[in-house]
Amino acid sequence: MEIQMTEWLNMILEDRVDPKTFHLAFPWAEPMIGCPHDSVHHAEGDPWTHTKMVVEELVTSDAYKDLSNERQTILRLAAWFHDIAKPATTELSWLSHLSAPKDATALYRPTFWTPQSMRGAFPTISLANAVGRERVRQPGHAPLGASMAYQALIDAGAEVRDAREVHAHVFWHQRPFFLMNENNRLQRAIRFSHEIDRGNWHELLTLCRADNRGRVSLNAKETLEGFDYLELGLEEMGENIGCDLAHEPWPFESEEARLKYLRGKHDGSAFFMPENPSGARMIMLSGLPGAGKDTLISEHYGDLPVVSLDDIRGQMDVGWKDNQGQVLQAGFEAARVHMRVGQDFIWNATCLSRTVRQKIIGLARDYDCMIEAVSIDIPLDVAKARNRGRDRDVPDAVMDKLARKRDPILRDEVHCLWSADAEHRLTPLFGMLQSDPALELSA
Repeated sequence: MEIQMTEWLNMILEDRVDPKTFHLAFPWAEPMIGCPHDSVHHAEGDPWTHTKMVVEELVTSDAYKDLSNERQTILRLAAWFHDIAKPATTELSWLSHLSAPKDATALYRPTFWTPQSMRGAFPTISLANAVGRERVRQPGHAPLGASMAYQALIDAGAEVRDAREVHAHVFWHQRPFFLMNENNRLQRAIRFSHEIDRGNWHELLTLCRADNRGRVSLNAKETLEGFDYLELGLEEMGENIGCDLAHEPWPFESEEARLKYLRGKHDGSAFFMPENPSGARMIMLSGLPGAGKDTLISEHYGDLPVVSLDDIRGQMDVGWKDNQGQVLQAGFEAARVHMRVGQDFIWNATCLSRTVRQKIIGLARDYDCMIEAVSIDIPLDVAKARNRGRDRDVPDAVMDKLARKRDPILRDEVHCLWSADAEHRLTPLFGMLQSDPALELSA
């Protein structure tokens, strides 16, 4: 099945976007237009105005021009996507300069902004004579926007590696503001260097500088200086540990060393070389309902035993809307049976969010398992069509919600990761071994 690229994606990839008309093609532009923005930190206007300014600052910067065409494309995508979740996360409050700090928001009830809301519809009480200002916040817009961008790019026909890298840039684009003041800055620096795959900190800071220059704010110059200090700090940290952290990932000695460090405490050693896992091999599947997990298992993993949450739901007669606690507990116990005897097995569940995956991953780590994952990366429309043909189909509205919150599997979760397309072809993403039987099956 060949996935056709959408026009807005082609426009960005081919660098032929006209900012004056791109809002007609880019699906997330409409809710961004007119969405409130904080008047102090974003005096330039709404998030769409800001986004266009960021892209302009990015493509005219010297750092961007020095990159390869491939790396420029990733940064352009990240720039267009970096604030798409602001409409969904907007909160308004009123800050009074005459109030005590604890009463600072008492004059204006926080509320949420949606594209359907008229600006005058917000609940207000006599603000004309108040001393202070309206405060606009968009908490969590970076991680939500990253998840939205990841699935949106797959839906549009982008390469999975590109979607993963855009996710990393969007997720991290606010982190550099605070990194130098955190105790675990070395671990965070190493973590991002592994999440970005083919990119690096220098590219992220190139995006962050464009993000900062693309706004009108009194603290813009101060923030730019902070990015300069951060890049110098990365170079200094790199010199101390013998790695150019600004331009390359930390070279862990093994997949287990990487996993243990990234999942460990912030004061752990990146030089530590642990023993490789001696337990069972768990293959965790991740994909939307209807993505074809059962078919993939039959094509690539032969006679390995399977713990399927769908099968357990059927046996217990539990629907998608019912409490899933008993299903999960039964699944975990079935997994423990295999782990105790060192039997390789497959964990067959949606495993779409990072939070949900941590439960089975934590259990596998407790039993010293080698953890492999297969992410089935197919467009939402394809998954919906396949889902409708199942006996226990999931409503489209639920599918939409699941897709919006889908998180890519990262290097602090598993030892190795594969991506499967709509035809169940496997592509190694990281941590692959030459002797892996799945590699032979997918060849």
